[in-house]
Amino acid sequence: MKHPIQTKHCFFAPYEGANVNMPSRTNEEDTPLHTVARYGVPELLALYLSHGASVDAVNSLQETALMTAAFWAYDTKKQIYSQDHHLVCRLLLDHHAGTFKRTK
Repeated sequence: MKHPIQTKHCFFAPYEGANVNMPSRTNEEDTPLHTVARYGVPELLALYLSHGASVDAVNSLQETALMTAAFWAYDTKKQIYSQDHHLVCRLLLDHHAGTFKRTK
């Protein structure tokens, strides 16, 4: 079975010259960073960051990739935190992701 991330358009984005900050065509308008943050794939996150992905981009729900990774980090069935999601959060913080949402 393929990992869900491999079926997304963002999997090949950097290799095909696509904009790594382009939102998806779903209602959530997630960027590739949001998608890899949700599934906890630090290798792809690092790839997108190296191609200029914005760590503070927001989706239609005004969520950043850091918020997404933190939300999906806890596995309620196993009652443990995902090490991959922890690494995703760490990478985002190392790239100066904002830790709070500003309101105007």
